[in-house]
Amino acid sequence: MAQKLQNILNEQTVGGNSKYGFKSTEFMSASEKDRVFDGWKKFVDSGFKRHFFTKIIYEHLHLNFGFIAHYDINGFYATYFEEPDDTTGFIQHIIEDAPTYKFEDYGDINGKMGEYLQSKLSGFQERLGKEQKELDVSRAKALLAKHGLKYGE
Repeated sequence: MAQKLQNILNEQTVGGNSKYGFKSTEFMSASEKDRVFDGWKKFVDSGFKRHFFTKIIYEHLHLNFGFIAHYDINGFYATYFEEPDDTTGFIQHIIEDAPTYKFEDYGDINGKMGEYLQSKLSGFQERLGKEQKELDVSRAKALLAKHGLKYGE
């Protein structure tokens, strides 16, 4: 315990060991923030693929970004990333509401996460809109077929 506290104090006084300039806090070291941010970049760059949605990202989002836990990592992922419209809502929350989640201890990483997502935004919006349209049309056709109707009638 004393060694962990000393490590935190050392990181804060000398600027930490963070490659992004993050500061250590009582509950998250600068190097832990680095790991979260590295994972976040992989997750965003993958187009929000489940494989890259790790526990460390999930924990940071629901503890420090105002998201509820959704029971577990799988429930959280299903809520925000299985439907394109839900992913769009997630993106809007991070980008538009991120400034309100710049709590003193986590403002550095939360701000950087929002900025990184913002830098990738243009490609996501178009892709997600197209995916949602295709999904909606497919569902509409299935409903029409269920009732013996054809598309365009």
